[in-house]
Amino acid sequence: MAEAKKISAAEKARRETQSAKDTGTITDTTVQIGDIELTVPAAVFEDDWEFQEAILMANDPDATDEDRARASMTLFRRLVGNRHREVLDQLRDESGRVPVSKVTETVKKIMDAVNPN
Repeated sequence: MAEAKKISAAEKARRETQSAKDTGTITDTTVQIGDIELTVPAAVFEDDWEFQEAILMANDPDATDEDRARASMTLFRRLVGNRHREVLDQLRDESGRVPVSKVTETVKKIMDAVNPN
């Protein structure tokens, strides 16, 4: 018997957002990232081909590492909007670098906040 494929937090959020959009219940979401209170507008998830494509690409096991990395960057930029520099500064470590793992954790935190179920 085939094992059911697990979906990522990003894909789950995309599906839930589409469902919420279909029923008219989509809302903005506020997330705390370090010292920043970030509001992710519901519009980020509405009718945005590149955002939907990035979610699918980031979770595509057949995609190249480069394509998945590019998709993750697109997701991050779309989710944090014009505050991306400010958010990156919150994630910066003592060496002055922004660890990829911290950005990935932040994207997951935002997607989980958008879809807490």
